Amino acid sequence: MFVTDVTYLPYANKKFAYLSIMKDVKTGFIVGYDISIRNDNKIYINTLKMAKNYFIKNKNLIIHSDNGFQYTSNYSKEFCKKIIFKFH
Repeated sequence: MFVTDVTYLPYANKKFAYLSIMKDVKTGFIVGYDISIRNDNKIYINTLKMAKNYFIKNKNLIIHSDNGFQYTSNYSKEFCKKIIFKFH
């Protein structure tokens, strides 16, 4: 099982950067991440792209997240389907 979330990192004068991270619960290994000044779907997609190499080794993979817009968007769902069908 992988877990994922996006958090914000304050910097400068009331500015924020956003960190998206995906972690393998079993090993504790960070399998994907991205940092951006925008909290949008792209930050999560970039995290998925980095993590996709680990999907091959986890045929029954579950990705756990909250119900944030990045995880429930149609784009994210379709991207995950493409990755899963490509490797299985």
